[in-house]
Amino acid sequence: MALVNWRKMVQAAVTRKSSSSGNVIRPELAISVADGVRMYTINAAYQEGKEAVRGSIEVGKVADFQVLDRDIFAVAHEEIGASRVVMTMVGGNVVFQD
Repeated sequence: MALVNWRKMVQAAVTRKSSSSGNVIRPELAISVADGVRMYTINAAYQEGKEAVRGSIEVGKVADFQVLDRDIFAVAHEEIGASRVVMTMVGGNVVFQD
């Protein structure tokens, strides 16, 4: 199973740049970083019918989240995909730490 680098996917949705050619494709379809993050968090949980228990950090929800090495809301959009995961928690337990 191949793992998806969701940060690269968010970068592509925000910048609309092709990873192969570097060309900007349909820039009018660009979304915000916040909307890109929601695609992989609460919206993904909603697609599974699990939005009541996962997809956002709230009391009563499982603690599934990743900590990145930089604030993807503050860096240049072209740097979002280069961010690294430094910690992953699943169900409130650390399952990965760099």
